Amino acid sequence: MAIPLFSLQLRHSIIPHLVTIGKYDGSHHCLTAATSENKARILIHSPHRPEKDISYLNINQKITALVAGKAIPNDEKDILVVGTVGSVLAYNVDLNSDLFFKEVSKSLRNCTYLNRI
Repeated sequence: MAIPLFSLQLRHSIIPHLVTIGKYDGSHHCLTAATSENKARILIHSPHRPEKDISYLNINQKITALVAGKAIPNDEKDILVVGTVGSVLAYNVDLNSDLFFKEVSKSLRNCTYLNRI
């Protein structure tokens, strides 16, 4: 029988399949999920930061894809990629800054991160 290591009550409605885990500071895992409140936003749970364990990234479009992974060579920090109905965004969570933003004519449905082995 599996025993949970921890329990977490987010008090948010999470959109199914729009959940990922990233190491945005390069060493600690953070749960990242799209919420279904009135404003589309992304919840980032960082349990290693007790003073600010939950943060939000407001996205004013319907979120359709979410993935975290390394995008910069020789950098241990993960980047968050968000797909929406009209755009794709690469976001540096640790620095709170956009790396890339591109409007697209069709909705982005899937994001896949591939790491070289």
